[in-house]
Amino acid sequence: MRLSGELNGYKPELMLLRNNGRPRPFRELINAEYRLIYMDGNNLLCVHKSIVHFPKH
Repeated sequence: MRLSGELNGYKPELMLLRNNGRPRPFRELINAEYRLIYMDGNNLLCVHKSIVHFPKH
């Protein structure tokens, strides 16, 4: 819970997380505030929605 509170306060623009399938206490924060932009067998790269600019089609 402490980590969730700290992440919510700092809101880093990028988060590189290990892709190990384990539940994270800050999953709700990631789902609400971040976009997954890269994933491989080892890593997940999430970017804060405030800096993500996808082209409009």
